Amino acid sequence: MSSGLSGFVSELCEAMREIMREGAAEAYAKGRADEAARKETAALSVAETAKMLGVARSTLWKWEKSGYLVPAKVGRKVLYKRGEVERILTKAGRANN
Repeated sequence: MSSGLSGFVSELCEAMREIMREGAAEAYAKGRADEAARKETAALSVAETAKMLGVARSTLWKWEKSGYLVPAKVGRKVLYKRGEVERILTKAGRANN
């Protein structure tokens, strides 16, 4: 009877380990997805955006007027989505995260 109980406990422990491995893998994947989403929507100031793209502030203004890179305006703040800026860098072949 002791070996039956021991076998049951071993199987139960192994099943719990597998559940924990699957849960950890899912949590890791979700964390990576959340990180990507945060990075995509992170806001950059005009100065940060101009520096990252290597352009003047007036160029950003022209791009806004043409619809090429449109910022979000929060009160008096002008903010750019990091993901959109990185897409422009990728198109230009200058992505260096």
